[in-house]
Amino acid sequence: VKKWFDECGEEQAIKRMIALNEVPPVWIRVNLLRAKKEQVLAAFLAEGLQVEDHSNPRMLCMRKPGREISTLPGFAEGWWSVQDLTSLTCLELAAPKAGQRILDLCAAPGGKSFAAAELSGGKAEIIACDISESRLSKLQPEAERLGHTIQTHTLNADGSGLPEGPFDLIIL
Repeated sequence: VKKWFDECGEEQAIKRMIALNEVPPVWIRVNLLRAKKEQVLAAFLAEGLQVEDHSNPRMLCMRKPGREISTLPGFAEGWWSVQDLTSLTCLELAAPKAGQRILDLCAAPGGKSFAAAELSGGKAEIIACDISESRLSKLQPEAERLGHTIQTHTLNADGSGLPEGPFDLIIL
C-alpha cells in the first residue's frame, strides 16, 4: 500500500484497492458447436442471472453467478464453459483451422484446447499435453461434456517426451 501511495498518490492507490477487492466476472465461452449464443443468454436470463452480452460472438460476461457453476443452465449439455476473454482472444489470433494438427503444451485444465476445437469447427487433431498427469486426467471428462475429441499426453517433468510432430500450431 505504501508503495502505491508513493507511486501514484493516495486517491489512485485507494481506487486500485477498491478495484482489486471487486468480485471478478465469470467469462462464459459459448460452444457454438452445441448451442447458439442467444440460446445460452436467454437460459441464463430466465434463471435471473446477471449476465451481459459481449461484442465477441462467443462470449458472455456473468456477474456473481451466486451458485455452483455446474448447476447453471446448459452446463451439463456442453453449451458453454468458463474461459477468460484474453485466453480466447489468443486462440482467435492463432486461428485454428479444420484439418490442422495442434499441440497444446500446457493444456490442463483444457480451456485452450477446447477453444481450439471449437474454433476449428471440431475438425482439428488436438493433442493436449501437460507434466501433471492428475491435472491432465480431468481434461477428458470435460472434453466429453463439450463434445470434443482431444488426445492427451503426459510430458516428463523436464518437458521432454513430446509427441511426434510436425504440428501446424503449438499453443503455450
